[in-house]
Amino acid sequence: MSKKLPEDTLVKLRELEPKLIAASKYGKFAESKSLMTEIQRLFLSDRDHHRLLQAKNWYFQAALEDNQIDYAKRGFESIRIRANSNTRIYLEATTLLGICFLRKREIEKAKEYIRETILNINNIKSDNRRTQLQKRIIERIEFECILGQLQEQSPQAMKPAEIQRKAIELLNSKSDQEIFGMIGNSLPQSSLELTHHIKDYSVKLLPVGDQKLLAPPKTLSIIEFGRKVVETVKRAGWRAICDEKSELYHLWQKQVPEFFNKGYFASAIAVTCAKFSIGASVLAIGVTAILMKYTATEFCSKYKPIDIMIGRNEKD
Repeated sequence: MSKKLPEDTLVKLRELEPKLIAASKYGKFAESKSLMTEIQRLFLSDRDHHRLLQAKNWYFQAALEDNQIDYAKRGFESIRIRANSNTRIYLEATTLLGICFLRKREIEKAKEYIRETILNINNIKSDNRRTQLQKRIIERIEFECILGQLQEQSPQAMKPAEIQRKAIELLNSKSDQEIFGMIGNSLPQSSLELTHHIKDYSVKLLPVGDQKLLAPPKTLSIIEFGRKVVETVKRAGWRAICDEKSELYHLWQKQVPEFFNKGYFASAIAVTCAKFSIGASVLAIGVTAILMKYTATEFCSKYKPIDIMIGRNEKD
């Protein structure tokens, strides 16, 4: 059992932990590393304290969101060694470790951790909390499976000016449905099949009653798959676009005309695609076109990434 912390340590943690959580959500790895260093100094005599291990989960999630997959993977493996296997910290680390393997396209290895995660969630007695965690994890698994399939070994660099020009052409010539279909058709059929397989595998691990709530459709149309791919890239790009401290967000919120004319969206999506090794130009163009239709508040609320780690006061 972890020792009770002195009041001065608790005061410091109340200051540092929210900052670490916020940095982790935005994938700000350098900031997360600095905060983690400060938190570690508070636990020099207790390296296995649950507050330290929880902070490490947030820290290594920041690495995952920054696409530093191997570093994040080693971190979650170390947390699993230190944390008790019946704790939420262990469960979170297991889930995020499975996500690392999905991102690396090591599907069978990912399934091992998905199975361990879901079977442990099934033991949660509270129906509301169990369903909440099940839903988040199934949605995140689908998101990560698609993101992993979009990555290429040697993606071609995309020019924001070209993305911007073609995105405007799409806006003027095609409906959302046509854009989704175009994107769905640009990806191999095997990507669609694998995404459905992983989600179906995950759902079938749930109790029968819960399966009915989360079961995937038996078939997924090219248009619906295209829609999910677009949503995946939007969520991946959320951090580059929705930082309320950034100039980009400020201009977007104010609806400044030059924001739309100078290709800020195209630049942000190009940066996102480069970070996650996404090389499909048709995808970047389609996402940019649809992105232009949103206000800052609409987009940043709708596409906020799904967090596996749920705060005690969160209701859904």
